[in-house]
Formats: sequence, C-alpha cells, structure tokens
Amino acid sequence: MYKKIIIPIIASFILILCTGCPPKIAIEEYRILDVEEKDSLLIEALDPIIQKNDILYINISVPGSESLQRLAALVNGINSTGGSTPSTFGYLVNPFGKITLPQLGEISVAGKRKQQVIEEITKLVNLQFKGAPTVNMRIVNFRVFVEGEVNRPGAYEISNELITLPQAITLAGGFTIFAVKSQIKLIRDDNGKKSIVRLDMRKGDLFDKDKEYYYLKQNDQIIVDVNKEKPLSANQSSARNLSLAATAMTVLITLFTLLKN
Repeated sequence: MYKKIIIPIIASFILILCTGCPPKIAIEEYRILDVEEKDSLLIEALDPIIQKNDILYINISVPGSESLQRLAALVNGINSTGGSTPSTFGYLVNPFGKITLPQLGEISVAGKRKQQVIEEITKLVNLQFKGAPTVNMRIVNFRVFVEGEVNRPGAYEISNELITLPQAITLAGGFTIFAVKSQIKLIRDDNGKKSIVRLDMRKGDLFDKDKEYYYLKQNDQIIVDVNKEKPLSANQSSARNLSLAATAMTVLITLFTLLKN
C-alpha cells in the first residue's frame, strides 16, 4: 500500500524540480568575411569620422626653427617649464564641431575623417610656419558600450580605434545562453543624428546584409535582447527555491509519517 502512495509523491516532486531547469539553446557559427570584403571595410574603419564630443590627442613633430619647436610643444601639451598642460590629454570637439589649437586657432573637424583633419593641420602649420611637420592624431575616448545578455556588460575603451561587432561581444564575455542572436540592437550616433538598427548575428546574416556595422564606431551602443525563456529574476528565483525546499520538506515528513505507521 505504501508503494502506491509513495511513488506518485516522488514522481510529483521530480516533476516540480525539472520544471525549473533552463532550456538548452543551440550555438550557431559565424560566417567569416572573405579577404576582399574585410580589407575594404578595414581601410575605412582605420580612418574614423570625427564626431562632436570626441577628445583628440594631437602630436606634432617639426624640424627647423625655434618658433616651430615652440608651436609643437604648445600643441603637444608641454609648457615652457617642461610641465604638462590640459591639452596633453586631448582637445575636446565642441558642440559646434571645432577644436582650438594654440597659435593655429579654431579648426572645424566634426564630420571629417581623421586623415583629412591630419592633412589640414599639416597644411596649416606649413602655411604659417613654413615647416614640414609630422602630425599624429588619435581619438582618446573611443569606446563602445555592450549591454543586455552578455556575461560582462559595460563600457569598453578601444585604444587602437578598431573593433568589430563580434570582437565587442567577445570582449564583454560572450553571449549568455539566453541571448537572442537574431535581435542585436545597435544604436549609433553620427554627430547628433541617432540611428537604431537590428542586426542578426546568426550564421551569415550580419555579413551578407549589414557589412557597414561589422566594424564599430566610437560610442556605438550594442544591446543584446533576452530570450523569453530566461529563468525568473533573482528575487523570484529565491522565492521559487524556498517553495521547492518547503515542498521537499513536506514530502519527507509525509514519507516519514507513512513509514512510521
């Protein structure tokens, strides 16, 4: 008689426990771009478009006269005592899309590619000081944001100004098992004009349809949607665990009472 009672109780308990198990989600592979496609995108990505609120670190080296050496020192952020100035950390592109360089004045940079700005500064120095400067520039605050169903969401500084969408996901610890790879939201700000696109990172789709988003731009925001089958929140999960514990205790007490009798 005991077996007829105990077996259904144990079966019910096992069913309750199994209900909380997360579903398995298949892992899909990415298609690799062919060399010609990747090289074409890489060339463009290495020459990013300057945006408002970018911080540009500019370094000028010039041979020749003392005046040219002074100019280079000022632009590079070195004062007459050998110490550093705020420009050491870069020049902020103001809301009007301009920066102001010592002795060179105001220069419009937003909306232009980095190499174009370098060439303009080179010409400006050469015009005013008759020198042959070497100008280097980088975007100090080049960063991307990865949010949602990744293991380490957050803001990531990219020192070499070059990162792909798959690399950003990897940098953030990869997808969680509850990520929806067909619903990757990318928010891009082009000098105040925001665009929002939905990207599919399953095999082939991203690279066939949305190549322009393969390499990320500064301040791109990536949001990975969550699968509807994700388990309950932490609070709900704790309540569920307490409920399961109470159920287990009830089963054990019932079994003990039946066996004792």
